[in-house]
Amino acid sequence: MKHIYYYIISFIGVIGYSQQSAPPVLSNAEWEKLRTNEAYHQEWLDETLRPGVLMTGDSISFSLEARKLMGNKNYRDQVYKDSYSFLDVQKSLIAMQLQKAFWQMIDLYPTHQHEVLQYIMAYKQVINTDQVLLGAFYTYAFFDPKITTIKDQKPVIHRPDIFEEKFRLTKEIIHHIKYYEKLTPQQKVSNNP
Repeated sequence: MKHIYYYIISFIGVIGYSQQSAPPVLSNAEWEKLRTNEAYHQEWLDETLRPGVLMTGDSISFSLEARKLMGNKNYRDQVYKDSYSFLDVQKSLIAMQLQKAFWQMIDLYPTHQHEVLQYIMAYKQVINTDQVLLGAFYTYAFFDPKITTIKDQKPVIHRPDIFEEKFRLTKEIIHHIKYYEKLTPQQKVSNNP
């Protein structure tokens, strides 16, 4: 029993001392690791917010994900399904593939509006979900086999009706989120997405 008291008293002394000591000083290696991590996360954020297909004037540029979808049929076959589930969304989110998860939610939206809006509203607190939604649309709609075929390493839209419907759903989700943001706290309780 004396041993337990000894450990408790020693632990309290360590805690008391650590609260009075100066904050730790980072080494050069630790600072470099922080800078590297920051650069990595900034690159991830930039790619997450960037549309996969970006048209400026007469030129078209493609994101890394868009190039992968365009150039790798096996990868494209893995990404696109006839229908998605929230398990697919969860796997994409765990892998930090936000655009892919948001594309899957756009697909789920017609039959799961409430759940999709709740998911996206949760992310609204930490990231510009409007940009992610638009980026997801402009990345994944252009390479969806239900909408396009790839000819000469370029997407050719053969189902503009599906393309336009996915775009309409994307804009509708954005509209619902913007509407919800404008509500007062009391209104939000009664209009929970």
